[in-house]
Formats: sequence, C-alpha cells, structure tokens
Amino acid sequence: MPQPDKSEKKIEPASSFGFVAKGITFIYNSDEKKYLSVLHDRLPVYFFLKEKVTYAGKVRRIIDILLYTQDLDAPTKEFTTENIEHDFADKKALFDKLLKLREAIRKKQFRTGVGREVFFEYQKLIKNMLN
Repeated sequence: MPQPDKSEKKIEPASSFGFVAKGITFIYNSDEKKYLSVLHDRLPVYFFLKEKVTYAGKVRRIIDILLYTQDLDAPTKEFTTENIEHDFADKKALFDKLLKLREAIRKKQFRTGVGREVFFEYQKLIKNMLN
C-alpha cells in the first residue's frame, strides 16, 4: 500500500487531542503539558503559539512564544534565530524564508497576550512568508 507523501501531512482532528474555539485550533502538547494554538498546520514547518506568564513584583505579564516543529511526533522548539540556523541551514530556500519571517515578526512587535486579533496577524504573516 503506498504511503502518503509526508509533505501532505496535516493535523487531523482524530490524530491529536485538541479543540477549536472561535476559529482557532488548539492542540494538546505533551512536552509543554498545555494546549497550544495552531498557527500553521502543514509542512514544511508547523507553527504554534503559547502564552508564558511572568511576574515582576505584583505585575503579571503575558508573553507570546512562537514554537515550531518539522514533525508532529517531535518536540516543539522556540522559533529563535539560533534554532533556525541549527535546523534549517542545509535547506537554503526554507532557511532564508524562516529568517525573513523571524525578522518580520520582530519588526511587527505584536502585542502580547495571544488575543484573536494578534493570533490571526501571526497566522497571516506566517502564511504569506512561507508561500
């Protein structure tokens, strides 16, 4: 029986524990032990967004952390320049796109807190940069 092309692998509802709320898909990530919002659900790179809560004295701050993986069975990694260089240096075209995406996200300076508007801004930017 022929195997499906890996480039066509998509997150399917039965393949993961998750849910959809207000147009945003959430998937449970066992490494993080929490739900992550799915920004991009196709190869070559899957992107997820998580919230990290920090405190400075009594001030609570929510930070958005962009995560990625090339394989749904592999751990997610933070989307940093160092990780891009490590994981994609041998894939020049994709490497260049991901570095441009990283820079575009840095320049955008999205508000933190993973609200719907911010989520869809991230999603649109990723889609535009990877296509």
